[in-house]
Amino acid sequence: MRQGKKPKAVSLDAPDEFELARGIFLPAGRYDGWERSSASSTMLSNRKPAPRYDLEFSGEQLRALGAFAARDEDDTIFDVTSQVAEGMLVLI
Repeated sequence: MRQGKKPKAVSLDAPDEFELARGIFLPAGRYDGWERSSASSTMLSNRKPAPRYDLEFSGEQLRALGAFAARDEDDTIFDVTSQVAEGMLVLI
């Protein structure tokens, strides 16, 4: 199995506030994230799978968003692929 391609920096816009995870609310605004693609294609359709989108936050940033137990030294990555697909986050 081939390794995935190097992540690509992307900008995402949240037109409205939404709950990113339980108790963590992402305000409307622009966010820097990552697009991760797989280098492999599906065998039947010979198409590349859809990319995955991630946002990464420091413990301090998470606390500002409502996460009470976040620690300063822990960065947390959220897979926001479904929020991009649903239009809650828009690539800009």
